[in-house]
Amino acid sequence: MRYKGTYSFVQNLKSAMTPCGTFIFSCGVDTKIYCWNVATGDQVATASIQLNYIKPVRDINFHPYDNFIAFCSFEPNASAYIFKFNPESNILL
Repeated sequence: MRYKGTYSFVQNLKSAMTPCGTFIFSCGVDTKIYCWNVATGDQVATASIQLNYIKPVRDINFHPYDNFIAFCSFEPNASAYIFKFNPESNILL
């Protein structure tokens, strides 16, 4: 399956599959996070979470058993962000 979206010829941007295998999340050079459905290849979301990064998100990863997602950037001294998904409110905390 091919997942069309953001790309970079300069930086090595990472992607991660959710532990359940339903979605793929990818970092964008525009500092946004993109999400695709694994089975259909459809882009289902674009998140512009306020990460306060100037440079692109470099890496993204999931907790294997809980609803946590983590991001970090190419910026030196930039903070790593960890969010927990709240299924009752359908938002990241």
